[in-house]
Amino acid sequence: MRRVNDFYPTESRLTLSMLDFCGSAISGLIKEPCNGQGHISDVLRNQGYEVQTSDIEKDARNAVNWSECDWTITNPPFIHALPILKYALQYSKQGVIFLTRLSFLEPTYDRSELWKKHIPSLVIVNPRTSFTGDGKSDSVTTCWICFGKFKFSGVQFVLKE
Repeated sequence: MRRVNDFYPTESRLTLSMLDFCGSAISGLIKEPCNGQGHISDVLRNQGYEVQTSDIEKDARNAVNWSECDWTITNPPFIHALPILKYALQYSKQGVIFLTRLSFLEPTYDRSELWKKHIPSLVIVNPRTSFTGDGKSDSVTTCWICFGKFKFSGVQFVLKE
């Protein structure tokens, strides 16, 4: 059963591992349009980044006012991921970092045009992570899909410790 608004909080270790790959490239204003309880934005602020937050309610247009920013970093509800990514790519001057299911990279009917226009510069594949709060693994693998200029490029794998 899906949670209301597809709310699945991001463990801080996922955000910290993303910063290991991307942190040196990130500067300026970051928008987190799907802030929820602040899991990603809290980690970013604790690392010294400037973060502006909002939260999605009914659709992607309500997630943020979509004025220009330097970066968008978020874990969007999967049901709204595509429109949020399109807005983020349009309004983020330096880059977008997006946590989603690995299957989001599939060139489906809805996403094939996006992948023709916007090729990720970095994909960080995470170990299966529990987003349910009970410590059990979910049935999907997640990844950070990154658009921008990074020290690393291509596909990187985060290995379990």
